[in-house]
Amino acid sequence: MAESKEAEHPYRRWLFPGVGALVLLALVGIFYLSTNAVSTPTTPVQQATRPAPSPVPLDHENRTQVQQLSLRTEAHLGGRTAIVDADEGRTLRMIEAGGEGFMLTVLRIMALDRRNRDIDPQAPFLLTRWSDQSLSLEDPQTGLRYELNAFGSSNAAAFARLFDAAYAPQ
Repeated sequence: MAESKEAEHPYRRWLFPGVGALVLLALVGIFYLSTNAVSTPTTPVQQATRPAPSPVPLDHENRTQVQQLSLRTEAHLGGRTAIVDADEGRTLRMIEAGGEGFMLTVLRIMALDRRNRDIDPQAPFLLTRWSDQSLSLEDPQTGLRYELNAFGSSNAAAFARLFDAAYAPQ
């Protein structure tokens, strides 16, 4: 009687080994993709120390630099992050964990780009106020540059307050 059930359903004999083979194949594929899907720098590490030219939009050709700050970040206990004037060593802003999401995200993206290229994480970023009142944040080590006004006035204002803090009387 057991043979008649096997004759009725011949696929049962191969069902579990087939499913096992598919699962194994999926795991091997996931492992392969996870180990090979890491982006690598487009320039060799030796050349990464020289800043790449950053493209300037056509409408910004005639603007001039008005103010510039050299910034770096410091991690503190409790998930707080300090934004420090790299020239003066003065803390311009202390951001609590989960606060100022845009500002921290931009700075973390720039730091991650440095880490991927094995570049010194303590080198300062440059925050620039231009004659047209626009702001940019640039990493001179990688050439990465963000025109902050493109992300909305409230996000640009978060960075503009760093100028206020830097030039406020102590």
